[in-house]
Amino acid sequence: MIVAMLPYVVWAQSDSLHKDIDTVTVQGRGGRGQIIRRGDYQHTIAADGNYIEQVVKMQPGVSSVSELSSQYNVRGGSFDENLVYINGIEIYRPLFVRSGEQEGLSIVNSGLAGKVEFSSGGFGAEYGDKMSSVLDVAYRRPDKNTLSIAAGLMGGAVDGGVVSKNGKFSLVSGVRYRTSKYILNSLEKKGEYNPAYADFQLFSTFKISDRINLWTLGMVSSNKFSFIPESQTTSFGTMQDALQMNIYYAGYERDTYLSAMEAAAVEYSDRQSIKMTATAAVYALKENVGYDIAAAYLLSSLDRRMGQPDDSTAAVDIGVGESLSHARNMMRAHIATFKYSGVFFAASNKIGWGAQAVLYDVDAHVNEWQTMDSAGYFVNSDKSLAMWRYNDRTTALARPDFSSYLYDKYDFNFLNADISANVGVRACYSDFSQILSVSPRLTFLIVPKSLNNYNFRLSAGRYVQPLTFREIMNSDGTQLLTRDPQKSFHIVGGVYHDFKMWNRPFKITAEAYYKKLTDIVPYTVDNVKITYYSSQRADGYAAGADFKIYGEFVEGMDSWLSLSFLKTEEDIKNDGYGNIPRPDDRRLSSSLFFRDYFPRFDFLGMNLTLVYATPLPFGPENMPRYTAVYRSKQYLRADFGLEAALWREKLKPGKSIKIGVDIFNLFDIKNTVSYSWITVVPSQHSIADGENVQYAVPDRLTSRRINVKISIKL
Repeated sequence: MIVAMLPYVVWAQSDSLHKDIDTVTVQGRGGRGQIIRRGDYQHTIAADGNYIEQVVKMQPGVSSVSELSSQYNVRGGSFDENLVYINGIEIYRPLFVRSGEQEGLSIVNSGLAGKVEFSSGGFGAEYGDKMSSVLDVAYRRPDKNTLSIAAGLMGGAVDGGVVSKNGKFSLVSGVRYRTSKYILNSLEKKGEYNPAYADFQLFSTFKISDRINLWTLGMVSSNKFSFIPESQTTSFGTMQDALQMNIYYAGYERDTYLSAMEAAAVEYSDRQSIKMTATAAVYALKENVGYDIAAAYLLSSLDRRMGQPDDSTAAVDIGVGESLSHARNMMRAHIATFKYSGVFFAASNKIGWGAQAVLYDVDAHVNEWQTMDSAGYFVNSDKSLAMWRYNDRTTALARPDFSSYLYDKYDFNFLNADISANVGVRACYSDFSQILSVSPRLTFLIVPKSLNNYNFRLSAGRYVQPLTFREIMNSDGTQLLTRDPQKSFHIVGGVYHDFKMWNRPFKITAEAYYKKLTDIVPYTVDNVKITYYSSQRADGYAAGADFKIYGEFVEGMDSWLSLSFLKTEEDIKNDGYGNIPRPDDRRLSSSLFFRDYFPRFDFLGMNLTLVYATPLPFGPENMPRYTAVYRSKQYLRADFGLEAALWREKLKPGKSIKIGVDIFNLFDIKNTVSYSWITVVPSQHSIADGENVQYAVPDRLTSRRINVKISIKL
């Protein structure tokens, strides 16, 4: 789905910055991360239709494995180490999703967002309990009636806001529909794709009195994916050893991911010194995954000598094989949250506190297996079915978790510098582990008066992540080694400089960090599916540096360039192999977002997105973590967009009609998201005669696609 009038968000790295860029106001506050206020509209390009997450993925320290997924890694952490909030309520990602094409729309509706805050580490005590990042989204409270409509080749959206005449009641709601069939047809795996993603959300507020407000939030989401595979042809290898895998399929896959949430909150504020909020929410998930897919494959060696065309026919058959994959996975979850928080302002102090109880009730059954036949039979010597992978178990979890926090943000002057200190502590008790964890956190923001337009930030803190249903369910099938929570200790130092260039505002940010990781659960990643080795524990670290420059490279339009360096390793306890790279050991990543317009045709704008990332480690399936000694292909992608504003002179202020064209994967680069391991018994003509060989066949992402869209704002 393409929505043209969504906000193009800009993150302010400085905690003291305040500036206006077009209709977007960016303002930072010490220790809370990067705050974005939504303007009338801004743009970005997202192949998966998840616009806020797309901009997050282009921030320094953040990377992603796929343009089809809203998931992202932050400073070496996994997808499951990221907190996502809507109006203070934690949102949970699907458990059984294995690939980006199954994932669909995220629950965050960019068209309804009013304020977005993102922190890539060193966040305050009011946030927890995860080890990597926080994405905090607050839906907007409209001050006038609005209506926005968008449509494109991959879906559409309608969102609007209503305000009562007396201003006491307001409402924003949105409906989205998306189908990625058009873009999925560019994958190498051919077949009948039938994805359908839709949701409805409504956020309402009611002013009971001058001091008391009531708000409610409701949402229903349905992501359905069905697929009848037919064939796949994948060429890989080197010029000297060019290979081609031909696969022929039979069977089907049907997946359903449903979620719903209802929340209500009462806010009290005396408009001077105190504000308190009490929130209750119920979040429900229902997931069903089923597939039965048979595959017959032929691996061949290609003749790619000089002068031969790229589609040279296979010269030598290396081997053949068959596989049969089956799954009937089901999960039902109800998560109830009760939360109380408050803030008190007194002189130079801002004191915040809160307490929360979360009740989990989760039932899941996993029944999946896979056979691999490369020797002409599917059975063992005892006539039992030969299993390459087998998992059949039921897991139920009903538990409460409790957490609380207290912080004091204090502003003072020391040695001719303005200093804002945020000192806090967070406590978390997990009934599953029966362990009480205490996490002190501290942030200093320093603004020297002698250094013009320079800010400095230093953060340190402990972050504890109790085991969740995901770590328990997605294990290697053995018993938990321990129920102790995963832990990390962050140290983050940053320098932020505002300056003028070409008489326009710019900003450079630089941050260095070190994260010490203890008692973490090792895992592997296949596309977006995480498999945990819950019978093992590890210690590790993540260290790196992030840089970013953004500003008006073109007058009136913000652009940015980010660059990140990272190294992260872990030492699995008692395995005797020492440090090994963690799955997100991406040494270098960079992104560029550039906006411009055509001279003398300022109604016609363009934007360009470039993303580059170095290879990730990977290894064979069903093998120990230390065998992940290989590196995938680098990731390089460019997206390009054109947009024309029509009849500007005839429309009232704040109204618009726009038509645009997005070119996804501009240079048609075939990026690799994961690898499928194929074992073959060599044929009589094989160059590897007499040896069983295992090959890593790349699973590639989408090719170039063009999308046409139109948006109307009334």
